[in-house]
Amino acid sequence: TLVRDFYLFAKETRPSPHHRADLQIRPIEGDAEWARAHEIAMESFTDERSAPSFRNFLTQQASRYRRLVETGCGKWFGAFSDDIIVASMGIFVRENVGRCQSVATSPEYRRSGCCGTLVHEACGFAFERMGATEIAMMADPSNPSLRVYQSVGFEIQERVASLSLAKTTLIQ
Repeated sequence: TLVRDFYLFAKETRPSPHHRADLQIRPIEGDAEWARAHEIAMESFTDERSAPSFRNFLTQQASRYRRLVETGCGKWFGAFSDDIIVASMGIFVRENVGRCQSVATSPEYRRSGCCGTLVHEACGFAFERMGATEIAMMADPSNPSLRVYQSVGFEIQERVASLSLAKTTLIQ
């Protein structure tokens, strides 16, 4: 399977053309908010064809991200509409370079400006309060989120392709 990814970087962000002033963007807190962020990730990155092993991976990944946040390595943000998390993402900063992780929007809130608002505001937090001077993220060139990231100021810096082979059965 051939996989293509774009690596994007921003030294600052701007509001998207569909910025949502009605959303509250802030770091998430507590078990209920972490659970909702994980639920959004599952809705965003899996479907009925997803392997149980991939769902398990996402659950383990969510636990790792929470531990990293709890040890001060980053923040996990939620976009809140009427106290309900509708989108979430993480930012981890090391040596002044931030890295966006697992940007996800609940299906019923897609194409409504939530993602762009979340990315812009969370990155602003990282620039102002986490010491980031540049933030990186990765995007699939066929995913509509690429345009959202570009609309808030991210620019493509690298194009990467990787090739993987499916498992094969050896004939003896």
